[in-house]
Amino acid sequence: MISVVSLMMVTYNRLELTKQTVENIYKTVNIPFEFIIIDNYSTDGTIEYLNELNKQHDNIHLKFNDNNRGISIGRNQALSMADKLNTEWYITIDNDVLFHNDWLTECIDILKANKHFGAIGVSFEDIVYPII
Repeated sequence: MISVVSLMMVTYNRLELTKQTVENIYKTVNIPFEFIIIDNYSTDGTIEYLNELNKQHDNIHLKFNDNNRGISIGRNQALSMADKLNTEWYITIDNDVLFHNDWLTECIDILKANKHFGAIGVSFEDIVYPII
């Protein structure tokens, strides 16, 4: 099956949180996806973890920066990589979140139902934020 989603994450020196997020993603995503991870020169074992993870999964695409280029540049690098994969949906996540089962399918359903928006932020928190 062809992946229609590029899931993009930027990491920097939060190995344990990154591990929790990655493990959670593989448990809760039930559709094919490409997983793009940009590392901003971690020094805490994150790079080694990501290299091992890459050996276990065939949908991971890694880029290791030679210095901390910041979240914005990291996300732009991920978007550039995603563009080359020809996926339909681009989803950015942080490396310190946990998701519920089928969250990605729910996000895509929201995007499909709101095609007139260029981007949508989705929060699964129990807090209700005002719509602006």
